[in-house]
Amino acid sequence: RASTYRRSSFKVYEDFLDIPDHKSGVMIQLRRDENVFSALEITLDYKAAFKHSASGFSGMNGFSGMWGSTGSTSQNGQNGQHGEPASHGQNGHDLDIYVDAYFDTIINETLFKVYIGDLYTEKAKRYLVNTKGGSLHVSAQGGYGGEGGDGGHGGNGGNGKNGDFYTETIREYVTVKDTAGHNITKEITHEITRQRPGGDGADGGSGGWGGPGGNGGNGGSIIVFMTEAAKPYTNLLNIYVEGGMGGRGGNGGRGGSGGAGGSGNPPGKTGRNGLSGLNGPSGYSGYNGRIEFRNIDQIPW
Repeated sequence: RASTYRRSSFKVYEDFLDIPDHKSGVMIQLRRDENVFSALEITLDYKAAFKHSASGFSGMNGFSGMWGSTGSTSQNGQNGQHGEPASHGQNGHDLDIYVDAYFDTIINETLFKVYIGDLYTEKAKRYLVNTKGGSLHVSAQGGYGGEGGDGGHGGNGGNGKNGDFYTETIREYVTVKDTAGHNITKEITHEITRQRPGGDGADGGSGGWGGPGGNGGNGGSIIVFMTEAAKPYTNLLNIYVEGGMGGRGGNGGRGGSGGAGGSGNPPGKTGRNGLSGLNGPSGYSGYNGRIEFRNIDQIPW
């Protein structure tokens, strides 16, 4: 009765108009013998902290940029890609809220009746709230802006080429005396291994820039229509229409390291480090919504 039971889960209908006399229950019956059954019935008292969400969705985060690849020998490192921008947060929904109060003779309590019409989804929701122990929180806040993607790191520069080795032949002439005391000139040959200059290391790639953060969505606009009977209980209705925060910008990528100079005579110079990317700008926060109260003789249900 006024409920569903599935996989050992008992759930009361959401719309109280489908719950006659505020009573809900479940009956469990043995399949092999219908005469064996058990029933459970409960009376709803509506003493709960009800929540109605009509807030905008937060924006998606931007994808981070790809890292640059390391350069091969004597080749510069590639630049990192920039981070992608984030998407903006959605605005909170505009709502028309109708409130009334009456004394319910079934549960002998004063109940706060609430009808919420969502102008964005074109759907409505009804609530009953016990004035002794119940409350209703309505959120129509703007969604947060997404965070910008981080910039990719720059690739490291390739190392310089090592200098080639070569053999240098040195001829040296010396004068010596023979056994007769005459001067004799002799040629002496030496082979020396030497190395040519090393190549300079290549420069590192620059880091990518961080993507900008998304803007926060604006809070919704809400009009509360209330009867005289409902005015003493408007404190049970808590409404939040703050704008969403702007998303953080992505971090800039780190520049790649310069490659080491190649060995040689003289050795090559070390390459220059790449520049780091700039951080992306943060998004702007959304504007707060507004809440307006108006009097009404009766609500539309």
